[in-house]
Amino acid sequence: MKKWLKRLAKIVGYLVLTFVISLTIWLENSTVIRTEGGVYQRIRLPIAFSEEAIGWDARLSIVADEPKLARLQGPVVSTSGNGQLMAEWYCIDQSYARAISPVNTLSISCAGETSAYRFRIEKPLLGASSIKTDAPIAVTSDLEGNLPYFKAWAQDVGALNEDGRWAFGTGHVVIIGDMLDRGRYIHELLWFIYDLEQQAEAAGGGLHILIGNHEQYAFDYIFNRNDVEHLWAIEQLMRYDEAFSHKTILGSWLRAKPIALKINNILFVHGGFSEKLMAANLSLDELNALHLQSVTAGVNKEEKDLLYGLSSPTRYRGYVYDRPEYPLATDALIDQTLSRFDAEYIVTGHNPAEKIEGRYSDRVFVTDVKGGPKEALTFKGGKPEIVKLSQQKLEFADPAMQARSFSILNTKDWAAFLGVFALAFR
Repeated sequence: MKKWLKRLAKIVGYLVLTFVISLTIWLENSTVIRTEGGVYQRIRLPIAFSEEAIGWDARLSIVADEPKLARLQGPVVSTSGNGQLMAEWYCIDQSYARAISPVNTLSISCAGETSAYRFRIEKPLLGASSIKTDAPIAVTSDLEGNLPYFKAWAQDVGALNEDGRWAFGTGHVVIIGDMLDRGRYIHELLWFIYDLEQQAEAAGGGLHILIGNHEQYAFDYIFNRNDVEHLWAIEQLMRYDEAFSHKTILGSWLRAKPIALKINNILFVHGGFSEKLMAANLSLDELNALHLQSVTAGVNKEEKDLLYGLSSPTRYRGYVYDRPEYPLATDALIDQTLSRFDAEYIVTGHNPAEKIEGRYSDRVFVTDVKGGPKEALTFKGGKPEIVKLSQQKLEFADPAMQARSFSILNTKDWAAFLGVFALAFR
């Protein structure tokens, strides 16, 4: 019996040794892809007798080698029980923290630029579900951290002046969700909109932000849609979901935003109103209150699925796609939705569209146009009007990706390769 055990141990040992040698040779012929700032994005693993390669997703390892970021990441401003404010950010190759109480302003210099921030200390209230106005309305969605595009869009529709200040008077801007993910400079966009919202309010107008599925992902620590450099930098400060918790200025501000909004005769929602959602028979006030409860006190499994599932207001795609999980919406569903909420139009983001156009007899408009025509949706006198823009909305692309051979002597290369398996413990 002992001889068999010894033989088995030798066989296992040889197999392990063979595997380790093969893996080492395989990795030595692999290519590491990192961002401009040195954060691992993927590892290209060669396939024998082929020019193709396996794209190993190193983003989820959240690893960097000699990081040097081009611009500021953050800040994340948190509150404590005693009213103290703490700001944390990452600049170039170092993280910083600063207590800023009792003042409600902050100035940060990073990479040759100085940024100023001011905050509201009071707890945000749940945004309104219904608004009446005679002023014009301009709509955008799925900004994904793209502040340059938002500024250009806002100037083109008349919402911003050349100094980047609110210029829309009593007008209303609606951002239909998904300010987060994919882009690299998420906090830069969020802080700008946070301040612009206060400017709009002071002028008698309004900047209205709706929750999209990517805001929900941040609340739930689903981070695989993040730009890896942004994710890595925030994770040097805290867990990514903690950066958007109720203890942070931006987190508490976002969590209080509605999931659906009606202005005059227009119904705004990130994804749409599915048959399942309509069957729940909720008013807009009840729907928004339930979502607020989901990010504060919590909700039951059925309510969670209603708010976060494939048929939820943030993830439904039935206005554009015909799929088993959400069949193409019927005219009857559109009729039911508009009748229920006493509206004439439904406006959404979420679903990539080739251009802004009326669907379902010009009653449904989808605003997420990337790489298509330079146009925006506005409403004047209760009627939709498509206006021309000066800038096209594009997805973020790293300007200077780095590629080199995998080094078996580089511990960061190994961490990027093996770190994916650590996800189970996060």
